[in-house]
Amino acid sequence: MIRMRPPKLAEKPVPVLSDDQIPLLLADCSGKDFRNRRDGAIIRLFLDTGIRLEGMSGLRYIADDPERSDVDLRSRVVRITAKGRRELDLPIGAKSARDLDRYIRVRAAHSHASESWLRLGKKGRLAPSGVYQMIKDSGSAVGLPDLHPHQLRHTFSHDWPANGGSEGGLMRLAGWKSRAMLTRCAASAADERAPPPIPRRPFLNNRHSP
Repeated sequence: MIRMRPPKLAEKPVPVLSDDQIPLLLADCSGKDFRNRRDGAIIRLFLDTGIRLEGMSGLRYIADDPERSDVDLRSRVVRITAKGRRELDLPIGAKSARDLDRYIRVRAAHSHASESWLRLGKKGRLAPSGVYQMIKDSGSAVGLPDLHPHQLRHTFSHDWPANGGSEGGLMRLAGWKSRAMLTRCAASAADERAPPPIPRRPFLNNRHSP
């Protein structure tokens, strides 16, 4: 009995948003004012890149200095500093680029537009806590009171292989050094395959393996 190994527990699936929930979330911030433009661009960028909360808040934008700006809409890339101070270029889809462009246009009239932070709030930079609260508020508005930024990251990771992306590409973009999260994502995908198959989400413009 001493030498017996404990039974291996089933891998717990990561929580992801359903096909019905994402359109509701995006529709709730589809207005044309500053807040809607900002929040819609944030949500889509989370879903399109799997960016971490700190990376989202840390994005910089300097209109007249592209070299110091972390947003390149022409190449559809955002640059982040990942764990270990590694710089990563994250590709974005056409709709994410469109929403970022729309936000940047209304951002130009903001009272703190001269600051180098891409995400702005009433007092300047929208800190990680501000981004977190915004996601919570957006979720609550559409019946998802437990929504948090990491759930959006999980949704990106879940969708990546389903849209033809490679495991290596996902590990690089997500900044994972261990394959443990790949196993959890596989468990999530297996759970989704249990009921009749659901069409994937073409409106997110997810890309394939880099």
